[in-house]
Amino acid sequence: SLSASSRAAASVAAAARAASSASSAALRAASPASFSASRAALRSAATAANDHLLDSARQEAGQGPLRGSMVAAALRGKDLFVSQSGGGQVILVRPGTVARLASQEAAARPLGSSHSPHVQFRHLELSLGDLLVLTTAAPPIWSDPSLSSLYGLTLPQALDRLVASSPHDLT
Repeated sequence: SLSASSRAAASVAAAARAASSASSAALRAASPASFSASRAALRSAATAANDHLLDSARQEAGQGPLRGSMVAAALRGKDLFVSQSGGGQVILVRPGTVARLASQEAAARPLGSSHSPHVQFRHLELSLGDLLVLTTAAPPIWSDPSLSSLYGLTLPQALDRLVASSPHDLT
């Protein structure tokens, strides 16, 4: 028999798969470079994950509510459309600059806490060489100097550094 935390982790993983499937289908059906289409796809992903968490909580009556967070993005050319539901942040690293985008309002309303998910949207214009980190970890998980040192590394090197310098277990 699975422990309550194992059931919750399995349910959250299933919610992530449902969200990914919903957003992929919505993006395939959307017209290229459309803000409204990207926003709809990201909302669809949050709704799918939220619905799954609510359904799982109903099936596991007496286990308490299941809550989750999701930070997702849709890239159209150099336009990046980002959504946040629950806790998390988007970190954009450019030479000499670290920008952190996080919504406290979204963090206060995790997925699985209401029938309609709260989704915070943002639009960023990316440049060649930008490093983007999407995480459901609450800020500040990494210092600005740690993040700045990632610029110019390969993605595997940057990932290894992020995992090594995190105070949380990211494996």
